[in-house]
Amino acid sequence: MPAAETLLAPLGRLVAVIDPAGIPALGDRWQRAVDDLVRFWLTGVQPEQLDAAVRQIELAAAHDNLEALTQLHVPALGERELDTAMRELAAAGAAAVTAEAGAQGAPVEPAPPLASSRLADWARATARRLADAFAATLSREALRLLRPGAAPATVGAGVRTYAAALTDTGPRVVLGGALTLAQNLGRLSVYDRPPVGWKVRLFADETLDTSTCKLCKEINGTELPTLDAAMLAYGGAGYLYCLGRERCRGTMTGVWTKLDPGDPGVQALHRVAALALEES
Repeated sequence: MPAAETLLAPLGRLVAVIDPAGIPALGDRWQRAVDDLVRFWLTGVQPEQLDAAVRQIELAAAHDNLEALTQLHVPALGERELDTAMRELAAAGAAAVTAEAGAQGAPVEPAPPLASSRLADWARATARRLADAFAATLSREALRLLRPGAAPATVGAGVRTYAAALTDTGPRVVLGGALTLAQNLGRLSVYDRPPVGWKVRLFADETLDTSTCKLCKEINGTELPTLDAAMLAYGGAGYLYCLGRERCRGTMTGVWTKLDPGDPGVQALHRVAALALEES
């Protein structure tokens, strides 16, 4: 496989933003989804995880078992809810592309639901990652509080107080990255199936970020040579080279062009489409 730098070599710049209202509207949809998911995580996931951790902390403190405090295990909850939110964002991303294409005259059909185990796998991995990170945070505080003469219940209560003061930054960043991935995979699924007689040129779009890093500013508006290049650049949690990592909200914008009906390539595509209809 060619190096990422080769696949992402720019072809040109996007002179005008296509459908300037479309991308910000999708950004608003993403923000609402992140806010809802973070709220659920703080009230429906972390309390149960905290209870599990405190039980282990108090038991370890009672036996002065430092090693046990470094091996806290909390259940990986919220996978189903995250998977649902990701699928909704993927659908929203796909619908936005269909609307953007329609505004340019391209007869793009509404995309079917993204049939990919990748979203479920990502949701599972994200839930586990957040659980492990939360356990590590609580472990660190428990080790700080454990000292000669400290009662196990006191250590446990101290950990609860510490957890109550934590901000939502960690879950917000990680969950936001998962939703960005879903949104972009949904968009790419539509770009991957242009209607016969049309082609789409893809351009990096970093307009959703309120604080854009140097590398995202550089790629913003740059044409991505192929769909594979777009997948490499934006098929994960934001732009591949973003300095903000999964905080990135970069995506891609498509410019649709109707091909010359007399072009041999277009005629071949029509023949393939006709055969597909005959076989269906």
